[in-house]
Amino acid sequence: MDAPTVFNRIKYRRATEMAMRNPLLWFVGIRTVGVTYFDKVRSSTPRRRATWLERAGRLGARDAGRTGTLRREPAPAGATT
Repeated sequence: MDAPTVFNRIKYRRATEMAMRNPLLWFVGIRTVGVTYFDKVRSSTPRRRATWLERAGRLGARDAGRTGTLRREPAPAGATT
């Protein structure tokens, strides 16, 4: 989304984040630790985008070192509830 963060939270109720977190990541057993937003990509400068990429790289490297357990395991394929 290219909307300001405040507008995204109030108007859209973080639709992009919830679409990734709830039905997709949770279903396959990935627990989200946090969400990082990069606002106004269209009007950003190349230098700003390079800073965002560096930050995303640092966050990814930090998260790769974390270990944890699943809170819930997905149902086996073909299982009915």
